[in-house]
Amino acid sequence: MKPVRVVTLWWVLLLVSRLGATRKGAPEEASFYYGSFPFGFSWGVGSSAFQTEGAWDQDGKGPSIWDAFTHSGKGKVLGDETADAACDGYYKVQEDIVLLRELHVSHYRFSLSWPRLLPTGVRADKVNKRAIKFYNDFINALLKSNITPIVTLHHWDLPQLLQVKCGGWQNVSMISYFRDYADLCFEAFGDRVKHWVTFSDPRTMAEKGYETGHHAPGLQLHGTGLYTAAHHIIKAHAQAWHSYNSTWRGKQQGLVGISLNCDWGEPMDISSPKDIEAAERYLQFCLGWFANPIYAGDYPQVMKDRIGKKSAEQGLDMSRLPVFSLQEKSYIKGTSDFLGLGHYTTRYITERNYPSRQGPSYQNDRDLVELVDPNWPDLGSKWLYSVPWGFRRLLHFAQVESWYLKALETCSINNQMLAAEPLLSHMQMVTEIVVPTVCTLCILISAVLLLLLLRGQS
Repeated sequence: MKPVRVVTLWWVLLLVSRLGATRKGAPEEASFYYGSFPFGFSWGVGSSAFQTEGAWDQDGKGPSIWDAFTHSGKGKVLGDETADAACDGYYKVQEDIVLLRELHVSHYRFSLSWPRLLPTGVRADKVNKRAIKFYNDFINALLKSNITPIVTLHHWDLPQLLQVKCGGWQNVSMISYFRDYADLCFEAFGDRVKHWVTFSDPRTMAEKGYETGHHAPGLQLHGTGLYTAAHHIIKAHAQAWHSYNSTWRGKQQGLVGISLNCDWGEPMDISSPKDIEAAERYLQFCLGWFANPIYAGDYPQVMKDRIGKKSAEQGLDMSRLPVFSLQEKSYIKGTSDFLGLGHYTTRYITERNYPSRQGPSYQNDRDLVELVDPNWPDLGSKWLYSVPWGFRRLLHFAQVESWYLKALETCSINNQMLAAEPLLSHMQMVTEIVVPTVCTLCILISAVLLLLLLRGQS
């Protein structure tokens, strides 16, 4: 094992050293567009319940998986901190409203606490009326200050009792529990809330919670748990959307969408088809994993192919990636009135050309290597770098009329432009030189033929 690790490390270091040479001088990477935002652009800020509210066991709130995770022992969270008090937002609503007004924002996105509203997670058990009043008062205060609420139904803080009772998002029953919870929120707050986000960054919730165990509920079900969780989350999102569409939309006239997070994956070598393919795969395993079923009805083909092939190589009779039935594909497709897009940073992507010694895993399924440019501004975290041009490219990638068709075309609009440059040069030559020349020749030939015809008649 040691020689393999040494060779792998050397190879990665070599790739990092090549970054400066292969990427230096790219004009877009050194540029930034300055200027004002267009008229009508809305500025807002956001938060999540677990990170801000505190009051973790007050006024009838039940425990969440993050309460259990942070209380379970040392090493779970940096500094062994909990969110028992957090920002004390549960008791400082009016102070927070004043701060929002001072920021002059027009929108505020926040999440509701599922275990605060439903202490056991199940609507049939008990609805916490004090929680209903808390969120009613909060929403009313926002509207009074001319701040539009954008409400997230689930931002990772699953009721702990649902985790204990049925294993959380590993269990298909979570779909109906989430629909009942969503219906409660639509009923209680939908007369004033017109923008609903079902899930915030479900990819991280599935990967870190059920694959690596770095987040609550802390499970390490390598190569299976995250795909099962994601499968149920996607179907739960679709059920909530359909419930709103059939029951509440006519009366409330609101919108229901989902918020997905994705970093940009840039091919390390834009002339390498393998690197371009690896970067496309990076994006499909990240953004396409959830967006493709919602916008096109099924998982990205590259995910189905890769995970299916690796599952067979691992001696499994079926793919570790779950399958949607034809009915489910039709039911899920089109269940988003808008797409929220979160973004943090960028990675250079290259094809992994050494064998993995690990077992089944999400990282192993992708067969790629992520790299960073040491010249990128470091924002104080080992994974976070400031790369503005990556955000721009991700927006180009996501803002398309047809997610599925455009996503298959390329992983980078800039690569399209680079590939098109020779063609554009030829087109320009045809337009400026060939076409006028051919037209002139045609006129001359026509004149000669006309003269010959006249001579023949005379």
